[in-house]
Amino acid sequence: MNKAAFARALLSSGALKININQPFRLTSGLLSPFYVDCRLVIGDAAARSILADGMAEMIAPLLGSIDVIAGGVTAGVPIATLLADRTQKPLCYIRPEPKAHGAGRQIEGADVAGKKVLLVEDLITKGSSIAKFQTALTDAGAGFTDVAVILSRATPDVLSELKSQGLALHALLTLDELLAVAGLDNETRTAIEAFQNNPAGWSVRRG
Repeated sequence: MNKAAFARALLSSGALKININQPFRLTSGLLSPFYVDCRLVIGDAAARSILADGMAEMIAPLLGSIDVIAGGVTAGVPIATLLADRTQKPLCYIRPEPKAHGAGRQIEGADVAGKKVLLVEDLITKGSSIAKFQTALTDAGAGFTDVAVILSRATPDVLSELKSQGLALHALLTLDELLAVAGLDNETRTAIEAFQNNPAGWSVRRG
């Protein structure tokens, strides 16, 4: 697999945003000198195709034991759809919470009861959304041990927690692999490294 080509495709979509002077507010509340928006990939036909082909190649060894591909709402849904088309697997999507009206379902599309499911997300940082989707799949009677993402920002602690839950993470790219081909200047690289080494401390200094 050509990691550099995947990184260049992600970069060409504009997914990597960097602003040291006006940092980004993350879901955690922390300020960060960079932000990765994988949703931009679906708007770039060339990047979308390269990354979807790479994801399909990455999960190919799992296909013999996977019955359904599931996309996490919202960012995981278009990626899961691309993978389901390429692999000819049934598709479903999972909401963070059950629908408040109608049939009240949390999982839509293919039936997952008694099926082995691959969960697809755009990226992983802390794994909080994956935990919600895991609960939904388990409650629906699905077998769930594998997660596929375009980009992993997960720390060793997060990876260890996933492993303790019996989950295997399959990431097309890590953050380090993306940054390695981003052509960052010294000031930007230093700021990103400082944030990675101490996110809370960097955020406090900037806040």
